[in-house]
Amino acid sequence: MEQVHPEMVTLEPDVEAALLAALHLRHEDLMPGQRPKLAFNGNGLVLVPIRNEAVLVSLDPDQEALARLSTTLSIVGFYCFVVKSGERHAAVRMFAPAYGIPEEAATGMMAGPLGFWLSRVAGIPGLEFRIEQGRLMKPATPSLLDVRLEDSNLWVGGRAKGMAISSAR
Repeated sequence: MEQVHPEMVTLEPDVEAALLAALHLRHEDLMPGQRPKLAFNGNGLVLVPIRNEAVLVSLDPDQEALARLSTTLSIVGFYCFVVKSGERHAAVRMFAPAYGIPEEAATGMMAGPLGFWLSRVAGIPGLEFRIEQGRLMKPATPSLLDVRLEDSNLWVGGRAKGMAISSAR
């Protein structure tokens, strides 16, 4: 998927406070020195940098509050992530309740802005980033998303594991 480089804006303090409340987070749960960013690349989303994977795993958001924020901000969803070292640059959980998605396993349209953030905001060297999503879902539904930055655009691709879904009746 080809995407344009996103525009990024820091949230207003009252919107950030509402977001943290909806995610049941404190400022101390965010990555030190970072704040959530509103990102637009044709679609809108909020990137939420989390301090560590334990906090990311423990997220149990207020889906109704996130849906209201989505509508207020005219965005698709919230991409909560931790920066990792090694072959995977970030682990992610994505919530889009305004679109009926409590949690998504693979979201290429949001991975692009995160790759841009990893390069331009976090200063991670390189132009290619690997993002894992879905591994922390219950049940785990792992996917790997690859982002490659170029001069005026970026590319997102990846791999996901097919899962059979059963419905209890």
